[in-house]
Amino acid sequence: MKRIQGQLQEQAKRAKEVLLWITCAKRPLTKLELQHALAVEIDQPNLDQDNLPQIGDMVSICAGLVTVDEESSIIHLVHYTTQEYFQRTKSDWFPDAQDSITAVCTTYLAFNDFSDGYVATDKKLKERLKLHHFYDYAARNWGYHSHEVSNCPNVLSFLQKPAQVEASSQLLGISDGYEWEGYSQTTPKHMTGLHLAAYFGLKGAVATLAGDFLANVGDSDGRTPLSLAARNGHEAVVQLLLDTGNVNPDSKDRNERTPLSWAAGSGHEAVVQLLLDTGNVNLDSKDSDGGTPLSQAAWHGHEAVVQLLLDTGNVNPDSKDSDGGTPLSQAAEGGHEAVVRLLAKKTNSDSTETTGPAALQ
Repeated sequence: MKRIQGQLQEQAKRAKEVLLWITCAKRPLTKLELQHALAVEIDQPNLDQDNLPQIGDMVSICAGLVTVDEESSIIHLVHYTTQEYFQRTKSDWFPDAQDSITAVCTTYLAFNDFSDGYVATDKKLKERLKLHHFYDYAARNWGYHSHEVSNCPNVLSFLQKPAQVEASSQLLGISDGYEWEGYSQTTPKHMTGLHLAAYFGLKGAVATLAGDFLANVGDSDGRTPLSLAARNGHEAVVQLLLDTGNVNPDSKDRNERTPLSWAAGSGHEAVVQLLLDTGNVNLDSKDSDGGTPLSQAAWHGHEAVVQLLLDTGNVNPDSKDSDGGTPLSQAAEGGHEAVVRLLAKKTNSDSTETTGPAALQ
């Protein structure tokens, strides 16, 4: 680092930026992704191509600490010991890293280039990704960086641009690296800034936006901000939305799933409790496959949630889905022994389903 700091001020500053991104990004970046990230000017509406740094310069100013893998195009630290060092001392070298990364990501996503919103074809999405190298990283990760920031005005500025929000959200439901015909249309359309803030659990942004957007508005799959927050286990955001008094805690999406169904299926015990405390949720509400919150929790092996639901005394442990499966049979099929034991104590002794240890045989 002494060699880096001994360079001209601008070179030393740029070298630290390169090292910041390599050390603090949520995943390794390609050289083209890093090029675009470094070229972003905060609050500007477009990327100035003249700002793109040369790959060779990004490497050379780091004084032998950085290299590019020619096969993967990943830019990374040369030695593992160097990586360990920066991971251990990053709060000293890069105290404002998350603020900087959040500002860059949200500035990039707010560019005018994304004002056409959610694109309609696989071809158009591929073209967008090819043209905007930092789009994939920024769209998938800005919210996680923002979690570690107390206040970033660029976040709200971005979230209040409906078209750019939809362009960003389009990548969230797509598995990284997998393509099939129609893959670009996987993520539901019509997500608002409030949807995105709830999805990532950004309490401050939700508090601001909940007054500007209708909190009960669903995306094209009927998912509300509350459903997304419940699914992802964001307890503080769920509480905040419930406290507004403007949300329906028992709303159903296109697949007839409620916030309780999503929270139970994802194993978020604290969120399940918050929803139960409202007194306004149907504990045996069935989704389009006939599944209940209890069967969702049982299928995924979430013992604490199963216990919590059973303790209410208001769930039917023998409820059958459209295939005739019960919470017990689903827990057994998933190999969740502890859940099977819990349910075996509650199920109807006259049920045709196999109960107890035999259910696992």
